[in-house]
Amino acid sequence: MAYHRAPEVQSWLRCHRRFEGTALPAYSPEFNAVGPVWHHTRLQATHNRHYPETEQFIASLTGTLRDIARHPNQIAGYRQPFL
Repeated sequence: MAYHRAPEVQSWLRCHRRFEGTALPAYSPEFNAVGPVWHHTRLQATHNRHYPETEQFIASLTGTLRDIARHPNQIAGYRQPFL
């Protein structure tokens, strides 16, 4: 079962009315606003890197996400089609 159809998720959505789900066509990456941002994050934080400790991996990922939050212009081009 797809996670967004799970009873727990549906219950949460009913309690939080500000969110709504929208069915998208299968295999439509042009509708995935998060995909390009995640790609940027992966390249900055994890691509071709080995982290012997989980904490190091988390620190790298967290640092990259904080950097994006501080300097959103890094991902402005990825966001443009969705604004």
